[in-house]
Amino acid sequence: MSAVRALMIFCLFANNVFGIEDASNMQSYGIMENIEGAIENLENVVQKGIDDGLNMINDVYEKMMSLPMQVVLETRKALTVVISKTGDEINAMVKKAENLGVDVSECTKSTDYSLNSIAIRVMPPLMNCMLGKICEAKVILEKAVSDINGYVDVIYEMQAKVTECGSGVASLKCLAGVLADITKTSVQVPLEMMKMVKQVLALMGTMQEAVTECGTAAMATATKQCAGVALDVGKCVSAKINGTFILLKKKQLFVSFITILYYTN
Repeated sequence: MSAVRALMIFCLFANNVFGIEDASNMQSYGIMENIEGAIENLENVVQKGIDDGLNMINDVYEKMMSLPMQVVLETRKALTVVISKTGDEINAMVKKAENLGVDVSECTKSTDYSLNSIAIRVMPPLMNCMLGKICEAKVILEKAVSDINGYVDVIYEMQAKVTECGSGVASLKCLAGVLADITKTSVQVPLEMMKMVKQVLALMGTMQEAVTECGTAAMATATKQCAGVALDVGKCVSAKINGTFILLKKKQLFVSFITILYYTN
């Protein structure tokens, strides 16, 4: 037997015993107690969902805000390693030339400046890349906070429905329906809120990867530029070595030629 049907039977019974007005008042009072309890439970459920959701979003927001500095520090550290290795490669080329008696100092005049410039030039694009991702994430998180806080309106909507039902026997069916809606909403709302929060967290995970990728892209550019510096020095050193040996061979040939002339005359 449904709750509404039971209430209506009780209404007819009470009409014979107490009179219709007293019966309707008793029924309205009884169902209103249930509704008040259900709304109180809904308020608790919604508030807990809001608190939990905002806490999770706040955690991921703090991680997003600290991530750029982490990427910058890691990029600088990686740059230091790459520049140091490039310097070692260049020094090895210079030492090889020196062992051959070739002066290649001209090839390395601007090496330090070039490598240091790479470390400086790579930072502005990196910061701009990360700033764009952070701003995008901030908009998403602000909307999520607004949407979560908006769930408090569900409570007001249910309270308004109760008011719209009115009072007396005519309101009983309406109130029973609202009570069912409140009970159902108390179960659905937390699930909806958690689903939304999980979607936001997943999206933030993607955004964090995008910020990290900014650092990866910056390092790829810097590594390529460092390799370019080393390549230019290598070409210069090779040219110097080849030029020196060509000149030496010419001198040797000239000496041999003069020697031959001397002894043939």
